[in-house]
Amino acid sequence: MVPWMHGFDHSMACQKEFSGLYQERAGRHAGGEQMEWIWARGKPLFLLARYMTPARWWDTINAFLAFLTQQLQAELPGVLEKRLAGIDKTIGEKRSLVGWEG
Repeated sequence: MVPWMHGFDHSMACQKEFSGLYQERAGRHAGGEQMEWIWARGKPLFLLARYMTPARWWDTINAFLAFLTQQLQAELPGVLEKRLAGIDKTIGEKRSLVGWEG
């Protein structure tokens, strides 16, 4: 995968194939953007959190982060399955190019 900022030096075709900006579930939730992602998912909760007592705030935030973790864990097998299917396809294409059946 080509780093985002470096990717802009490449052609658009190259960017679409290799840049994290265009790969599903890659890059957009990593590399320093975790807090933005958490904020986007929890913004309605965070707007209410400022009115909570400190103890209630910590309990609510911990429950929210546990929920996000469970959600991501549930999505992970599907994401990995898609990635592996893409890898298998690429390997098959490369094998057919060189005439290797194995």
